[in-house]
Amino acid sequence: MMKEKEYLEAYKDIEVPQDSLKQAIKVGKYRAQQKKRKSQPRIKSVVILSSVAAIILLFTSFLSPTFSQAMAQIPLIGNVYAAFNDSVGRSLQSQGLVTELHETSTQHGIGIEMNEVYYDGTIVGAVFSVTGTDSREEQIQALYEIFDGDENISESQELVHMKKDGERYIGHIQFPYPQKELPKETTFPLAFLSVGEQEGNWKFDVPIKQLPYETVKVNKSVTDEKLDMQLHIDSVIKGKASTTIEYTATFPKDEQHDFVELNASDYSGKPIEISIDHSIQRGVADGRFIVKGRSIILERLNEDDLILQPFVRLSTPDQFISLKHKLPFKIASKRQAFSVEIDKLEVHKGKVTFDYQINQGETFGRDFTFYKDFAKNDITIVEKERKDIYKAPMKHKTEVIDQGALRFRSTYEIKGDEDDYIIRVNLGSLSANIPLQLDEMKIPLK
Repeated sequence: MMKEKEYLEAYKDIEVPQDSLKQAIKVGKYRAQQKKRKSQPRIKSVVILSSVAAIILLFTSFLSPTFSQAMAQIPLIGNVYAAFNDSVGRSLQSQGLVTELHETSTQHGIGIEMNEVYYDGTIVGAVFSVTGTDSREEQIQALYEIFDGDENISESQELVHMKKDGERYIGHIQFPYPQKELPKETTFPLAFLSVGEQEGNWKFDVPIKQLPYETVKVNKSVTDEKLDMQLHIDSVIKGKASTTIEYTATFPKDEQHDFVELNASDYSGKPIEISIDHSIQRGVADGRFIVKGRSIILERLNEDDLILQPFVRLSTPDQFISLKHKLPFKIASKRQAFSVEIDKLEVHKGKVTFDYQINQGETFGRDFTFYKDFAKNDITIVEKERKDIYKAPMKHKTEVIDQGALRFRSTYEIKGDEDDYIIRVNLGSLSANIPLQLDEMKIPLK
């Protein structure tokens, strides 16, 4: 596994493709416009800057020379699922379980045809083709929307890359079925909102038929009394080419931004990748916040037992300290052993210098680079009246005082009165990256 330092070095070397950046901006702009039109905001736990970085990294991986060369060597006809790295579609295709479609929508001289679709347990996939574009590029992008942009569905609008195949482009969509019930036969509304640079509204009502699946009732729970939360594994859905773990998590009603994450392995300890994790229902009932979720493994599992290691990523609000506060002063998380203790602060000629220690020197298994980055980006001086607005940190320098003790010194340049500034400590960054581990669970698959 790549370590944090290697991630940072790789990140610095990334050249961001400009057309991909434009598409990222386009989907962000579209979502912002949709939010303005809707009165109810989408319920979603997201770190905005991290999401944008993830989008850019994803696009970069699609557009890298190595990837493009590999794609160019794969003839798309008969190999669409392999070309788009869809293991579920590839397995179902080999079993003859993919449904062929011939539905077309045309606008502005551009035709989109839905070619194939599958619905396996809780996962939906589709292949489509586009004709009539003026592009000669090897890849172009489209922005699509499912279920009419339903505010209760996470990521209801997405960008998809299409690969040139002769005179047409081939695209691929895969998403978890977002409703609580899994109907035998249904349709999902799908609309393409742009193809390349051309905006439009190519609409489909795509028919899907559920493939036979098996449901294993589980009824196992793990509880953390300190957090006052419980995780209950409800069932395991075994499709023809996928496996889904259904769970219910309950939290105190004031902790609505906590979320569960599952790691999986087989009975011998071999890791099993959980590729998709999403909530299908969220809300308050009987004074508790309840989340019903699904974790999806993109393969069918047949082992006797599945070992689950649950984690909880806790939400932690920002905390603040005045530049004139009596020192030393310790800022601590109420639910985890994370802290920042500021023991020295000086203001002189427009510069603020303060010394501090993170977690009393405890690393919790993370390397020093992680904490150096945390010190630089999450313990910052901000304008008091804009303390809740996140942007690039003010000009500053972060020095290491004692690496083994996680002691640092930060120096900031400020303009105006020191009363206009405040230190913001984002312990939530630690909570998000160092989740709380719950007891391991052994889940039967038969």
